[in-house]
This record gives sequence, structure tokens and C-alpha cells, in this order.
Amino acid sequence: MNVLFVHQNFPAQFGYIAQALQKQHGWNCVYATKWKGEFKALPFIKYRQAGGATDQVHFLARNFENTSRAALGVYRAVRDAKFRHKPDVVVGHSGFGSTAFLGELLQCPVVNLFEFFYRPYRGVNFRPEFPIEEEFQKRLHVLNATILLDLHAAAAGYTPTHFQRNQFPREYLPKIDTLFDGVDTTVFRPRPSRPRVIHGRTIPDDVKIVTYVSRGFESTRGFDIFIRVAKRIYAEYPNVLFVCVGSNRVCYGGDLRFIEEKSFREHVEKKEQPDPEKFFYTGTVPTGELADILALSDAHIYFTVPFVLSWSLFNAMSSGCRIVSCRVAPVEEAIIHGQSGLLSDFYDVEGHAQHALQILRQPDAWAHLGVNARRTIEAKYDLTRTLPQFMRLLGRATGKPTP
Repeated sequence: MNVLFVHQNFPAQFGYIAQALQKQHGWNCVYATKWKGEFKALPFIKYRQAGGATDQVHFLARNFENTSRAALGVYRAVRDAKFRHKPDVVVGHSGFGSTAFLGELLQCPVVNLFEFFYRPYRGVNFRPEFPIEEEFQKRLHVLNATILLDLHAAAAGYTPTHFQRNQFPREYLPKIDTLFDGVDTTVFRPRPSRPRVIHGRTIPDDVKIVTYVSRGFESTRGFDIFIRVAKRIYAEYPNVLFVCVGSNRVCYGGDLRFIEEKSFREHVEKKEQPDPEKFFYTGTVPTGELADILALSDAHIYFTVPFVLSWSLFNAMSSGCRIVSCRVAPVEEAIIHGQSGLLSDFYDVEGHAQHALQILRQPDAWAHLGVNARRTIEAKYDLTRTLPQFMRLLGRATGKPTP
């Protein structure tokens, strides 16, 4: 089968899937992207977005302006591309506008990854201490506009968790499968004998390593809760180092509207005054290095509001980490409390801290958490299991049988 993947970034959700389809099944895959890098294993179509929303565009309409311009950029690049094999199907990430004109242009079905549908009056104000102002509440309605166009036009779609699927309007649910992207369990795996070196720094044998991974240090991923939990942990267990992987940006939500500091991390550190000697910030790291870090973790802390689940949670589970997390619907879909992780309410700092302390003090007694987390990934989220499901989804969309 011939597949055109479209995503503004690379590898994002599709890069590893495209490579696996090419190498393992002989499919012809092309990747359309704004990413400026090079990757020889996949043919690329590079597109540009001409301009974007300005201050003269009404606040409510700016996202639609940007996604419309992105859709036009993708259309022009794909229209002018020289395909060795005409695509049988287009696969894109809904919400960016990237696939809007491609079904008509290429005369083939479009399958979209549908990540989240905003319900402005149904629990979207995830953090009451950061209330959504009226104009932003109204904007949430309009944020769905591009997604609704994709829902209407797509031959089929999928979303990673049942929680995410249930956010979408009921009339579109028959179009949407629940299907996770897939974890490469050969990369993210337990490695008990790995040298204790992280980002060039050697960690002494008697120091416990607690990991926290987030694309951005922000309220949506509970960075402020994590810092409070960490302070509580090292107050009772001083011989610990918190290894934090990620960047100082805000990827979701409007944290920067509510603070004076340049980053949410700076805001939290100014307020909480944590001991800087207890924290090691690596910045963003390549996939292989992230796998190395997680393999050294004595306990992994992951927080999120009821929203899109992070890849980092599944990577940590695949690495056999003992996980401390929060009792919210998407997390409970992946983790069973007491079996594959320890869960407390999102704001329960003391509960999270005590769970982590139990793991650090009695790692053998809680070893089953990591073992069961790994088994969960192998049974449900391993790329070798999700890839055949993805192939069958494309087969249904195109009417072409897949092996």
C-alpha cells in the first residue's frame, strides 16, 4: 500500500509507524512535514506555511486562520510533488488543517489521528487556580472548527485512549477507533546493569534516582505538584536526585497568562524554593538517551490533568519503572493502582510523596509495579501489536485487504 503521512513535525506520531510499514511490510511511505531536518530512511515532502494570523485577525478566528494557511501550504507542496507511487491513503493529525484539501486533490481516503475534542462546559477548566477567562472559553468552541471539518471529511480515524475518544461528539464515534501509536519495546526496556551515567553525569550508587519527564514543565502536566512532592520526599529521604527531562516551555494551557515569570518552572521555583542540589535538569534528549535515563529510574513520577496521555508514561511503563501517578481517567486506563503503579488524587501531595517513599525504601517489595507495567505495554501497547491494528484500519478505509 502507498501511504502519505502528514505532520508538521517529525517523527511525531507517524515517523516510527512509517518506518515499520516500509521495513517490515514493504509499503511505500512518504512524509509531508514542516520539519527542517533530514532523514534518509523516508522520502520527505517539505511544505511551508505562508504567513499566519496577525493582531488584525479576530482573537477567536486566529487558530482557524493558521490552520487554513497550513492546509494551503500542504496542498501546494503535495500538488507539486513527484510521487513514485500515487498514495492510496493519506494519514494526518487532525487539528493542524494539514489534510483538509488532500482527499479531493489525490482522490483517495483520508484517515486522521483525532487527539482531543474540547468541551468548554464539561470539565475543561482542569486547574481551578488557573481559571479560563470568558474570551478563552469562547475560543475553545472555535478550536474545534478544524477538527470538525476533519471529522466530516475523514474516511476513518483513531485516537490513543478510550478517554480521548469519549470526548468527541457521539455522532462521529463510529468513525473513530481506539488505537495507541505503539511503543518500541526494544528501545524502552528494563536494563538493570546499565552504568549510572545520565547526560554525562555519574550518579553515585547510594543515590536514588527519581525521574520526571514532560515535553514542557507546565501546570497541565502537574510540574508544580511534582516540585511539592519532591520537596516532601527529600525532606524524609535526602539521598535522592530528581532527574527532570523536558523544556521550560508551556505546550498546553495558558500558564503564562497567570504569572509574571518567563516560564512556569521559574514561577514554581520562585514560589516553592526547592533545593537546587536535589534536581538535575537535562533539557530535551534524544530517544535513546531518554530510554537510558528511564532504565536507571528507581521511581518515576507522572502527573497530568484529564487530557491527552503523554508518550512518556508509556515509555516509562515499557522501561519497567515503578510509577507514581494521579488518579484521573486517562491514567487509570493504563495503570491499575497497586498492580502496575501507585495512584493518588491529583492534588494529594502527601499521598504521592508517601507512595514514592515506600518505593525508595522497599524497592523489592514494589518490584511488581515495574514488572506489571512492562507486561501491560507488551500486551496492549507494543508496536508489534498496534501496527497490525493500524494496517487493518487503513485496509478498511481504502477497501484494500492487508495481510
